[in-house]
Amino acid sequence: MAGYNGDYKTLSPEVLIVHILDVHHALVRENIPHLMAYLEKIKKVHGANHPELVDVYQEFLECARELTHHMLKEENVLFPAIRKLWAAAKKG
Repeated sequence: MAGYNGDYKTLSPEVLIVHILDVHHALVRENIPHLMAYLEKIKKVHGANHPELVDVYQEFLECARELTHHMLKEENVLFPAIRKLWAAAKKG
């Protein structure tokens, strides 16, 4: 389903959740460490002459923390609740 170009509104909640986990959450988790490493290297090499790079690095760290926390809340709270509601709706 990667690169899905259809109408997401037509997907069941379960299929949509799996897609979000397998594509979007996986992409974020895979790329945050690479981006952090690049930003840290740029900061170390050019930070003395460009102190704004330290701010960019710190802002990225904060965004990465917030996004990771957001994904964990989705995975541990929101998605299980949606699955529970969907299962109940299918029953009756």
